[in-house]
Amino acid sequence: MRPLRVAFGEMIKNAIHSRWEDDELLDFIDLLGYQTVGVGDVLGHPVLLSPHRRQLMYHKFHSEIPTDNQRNWLRANADPGANWKQVASNFDPTLKSIIAYQVRQVMRPSIMSSSDDDLVQHPSGFSQNVFGALHFSSVVTAHYHQHFKRFTQGNWREEIIGRVDLQLKTVLPRLLTKRYNAKFIR
Repeated sequence: MRPLRVAFGEMIKNAIHSRWEDDELLDFIDLLGYQTVGVGDVLGHPVLLSPHRRQLMYHKFHSEIPTDNQRNWLRANADPGANWKQVASNFDPTLKSIIAYQVRQVMRPSIMSSSDDDLVQHPSGFSQNVFGALHFSSVVTAHYHQHFKRFTQGNWREEIIGRVDLQLKTVLPRLLTKRYNAKFIR
């Protein structure tokens, strides 16, 4: 007999996913099939959380060290694509500046005068893999938190929080939900 949560996942896929085609929902459905997942784990899945809570997760997941099995699973299942930095820099000028700033932090002074467009292509800075994307998402959330809070006199408005989550969800699709699911890989 299959577990109720697996049947629930199939119902969600058949009844909801056809109307709400969000790939993160597929990751939620996948999570329902994991044997080690409890009710609290299901309710804590990013697809069910507010943009603010999702933003906190991006920051948390960069600082948590995954096990070897989780790292291997992430490499195999959560690759953001070889051009994720280019996609991010084309999506928003602030994201481009963040990528360029990171390269400037690790490079010698001779590269400091390079344009942001050139620096986005540079192999230094954020790694071109899932772990570089997690680092980038953490830096982006910290950047927006620090700067928007200052500019809005401490009024951390919902539209700002929603904007950051939407940006990251667009340029790094499924990164957060895949990282969440990786927590349960043994």
